[in-house]
Amino acid sequence: DLKWEKTFTVNLGANFSILGNKLNGTFNWYYKKTVDVITSAKVPYETGTTSMYVNDGEVSNQGWDLSFTVIPIRTKDFMWSLGTSFSGNSNNVKSEVEKNGTWKHATDGSIAKAGYPVGSFWAFKFTGLDPENGGPLFDLSRANTSKAAEDATEYMIYMGTREPTFTVGINMVFRWKRFSFPLNFYISRGNYEFLDSPYEMLSEFKNASNELNDRWREPGDETRTNIPSIPVGKNCQPLYPFENGVALYPLDAWQYSDVRVVNAWYIRFNDFRFSYNLPDKWIKGFAKSVALSCTVTNPLQIKSKDFKGRDPEVALGSQPRSQNFSFGINVSF
Repeated sequence: DLKWEKTFTVNLGANFSILGNKLNGTFNWYYKKTVDVITSAKVPYETGTTSMYVNDGEVSNQGWDLSFTVIPIRTKDFMWSLGTSFSGNSNNVKSEVEKNGTWKHATDGSIAKAGYPVGSFWAFKFTGLDPENGGPLFDLSRANTSKAAEDATEYMIYMGTREPTFTVGINMVFRWKRFSFPLNFYISRGNYEFLDSPYEMLSEFKNASNELNDRWREPGDETRTNIPSIPVGKNCQPLYPFENGVALYPLDAWQYSDVRVVNAWYIRFNDFRFSYNLPDKWIKGFAKSVALSCTVTNPLQIKSKDFKGRDPEVALGSQPRSQNFSFGINVSF
């Protein structure tokens, strides 16, 4: 009989202020453990069905966040203020929950496997290109077993998690006399992602990838590139490595192989803003204050060179962020 899932949660927090209120902050730590997780399990055909819901899982999750504000420098003409927030998270599946024999679930991070964090994903092991036709080759020696039919990770290799494990947001403001320069940026790291295949279906909305310039063209190219040849003939014939006889197409396996996994860390500068307050003598008799400003939104992103120019946030499902420039004037009477 099914039981209610049980969750145990602990939240601890502290506020602090030191150095004569020059440094203020908050620290929080949390822990969450869920047992009797409801999941699906295979059952004998004699029961009248192939699967049923059972309480067979345990997941723990813990993390922390730290935020603080500080003014490191304050003089008559100059001030630098800094505000930042850090956060870290880790989770772990403590017992086997739903098993899934398909490699597609192993690559998209939806398999929950004991001893690995939620969001973990696996990839095919790429072993090189065929020197005769440039087709991709893989190590599938453990795929044709009954155990592999229930657990795709038996013949795939663990690559990490698709969820960031550490993030930092930083806001800074610099002021010098009548000039002001606030900026903020965001750091994300700890996760990995697959690159898109350059052989994905092209359309009027998508150009061919420049990775195709480095594809295998003739024998010997396999020593300088890992991009397969154009799929035609023998190099695109389906493989049948599984016990159930399901086909695996070489380019699909290559797209989700370890050679296509990259570190998805990035640093994004959200906006720069530069402003200047006109001297009182310039606006005397006209206005109380006049400020000129220039703002650039999404001006810069620093990312892993392995991402080949792609935006990691877009790769993880977010919409592309536009870059905007604006100029303004604020007048108070």
